[in-house]
Amino acid sequence: MELVIGDKAYSTWSLRPWLVLKHCGAVFDEIVVPLNQPDTDQRIREHSPSGLVPVLKVEGEVIWDSMAIAVWAAERYPQARLWPSEAHARFGGVRDARRLHRLAHGLFDRPGSLDGRPQPRTGAGPSGPGQGFAPDRRTVAEPA
Repeated sequence: MELVIGDKAYSTWSLRPWLVLKHCGAVFDEIVVPLNQPDTDQRIREHSPSGLVPVLKVEGEVIWDSMAIAVWAAERYPQARLWPSEAHARFGGVRDARRLHRLAHGLFDRPGSLDGRPQPRTGAGPSGPGQGFAPDRRTVAEPA
């Protein structure tokens, strides 16, 4: 089993499944793709058909997206009790986790959002070319 991630210090999307797998006691190889490098996009695409990290390669499958990896881990390692055992609490937990996961996409896609570091601006935004919101280059590769 291999977990392909960006630098955990800069990519919480990569940190999340790493923490989940460690909590579960999973044995896995960690492949770190250096972020913000000229070859980052290419190196991510070597492992991820979606162009995204994190990616879990397991049992001939490629699972990308931190939430999908967590769902896989919850099913594979039930003893880790990633979700509550009581059904209604579990449904609420899944709902809330998905909501936070979706909201975080918007937060992390804005320059200088949570880590306080300004990110390069690309595209045309409200103030013209070069002033739009930059995609999180730390975790997303350009389309092929």
